[in-house]
Amino acid sequence: MSVVSRMPVREVVLSVRETRMIVERILLTLNLPAGFVPAVGNCILYSQALLRGGLAHLQETMNTIAAARLSEIRLIDDRSGLVLDGGGNHAWLVMHDALDLALAEHRLGGKGALEITNVSAGGELFVIEGLAERHRARAKIQATTSGAHVGIDRLPGEDAVMWRALRDGFAVSSELWRSLYERSGEALTPDSIESRRHAGPVMVDAQGRVHGRDDDDTDFELLLGQKAVSSN
Repeated sequence: MSVVSRMPVREVVLSVRETRMIVERILLTLNLPAGFVPAVGNCILYSQALLRGGLAHLQETMNTIAAARLSEIRLIDDRSGLVLDGGGNHAWLVMHDALDLALAEHRLGGKGALEITNVSAGGELFVIEGLAERHRARAKIQATTSGAHVGIDRLPGEDAVMWRALRDGFAVSSELWRSLYERSGEALTPDSIESRRHAGPVMVDAQGRVHGRDDDDTDFELLLGQKAVSSN
């Protein structure tokens, strides 16, 4: 006899800011070049906002991302148009460049079209439709056997995907969030007296005693034009 648990799954609602912080910390531990971290982080945020793989997919594919072969990504310009060969890398690692290329092609008077081939997790390429709104553009993704076709045209208005995320946050299971939070700690310097002495303007001695602050928050711009106060 099997027993099915009826315990409700606890959820937490995350802000965009805290989600970005944890995601980028994790990406820093996956040996990505620094310039890729915010770009891939955006892909994950928009994936979560669009109810695609998002944070759960990040947890499942960390090893794949860490094993990225970025040097194998190639742009091919043939008679049929631009083709971005992903070199077998995860879709999140190529989609920002793919979008930039399609946008440039469109704004230079071209078709604004591009083929993406040879990527893993190809379903995540649909996240490009959300990312395009950051650029006031509309992207149309058509899945192919080896990737996707990207088409671009103009879209007036706001970035509806991110505005919705900023307003409503991301609802995820507390178990997933705790796992990602703990994993992100690997990007931080281990806690020690020395690390605390370099954690900001608070002065801490070698024994861990706090001796005040060494900064001055006076905003002298606010004092301009004010009358001097007499000491009498």
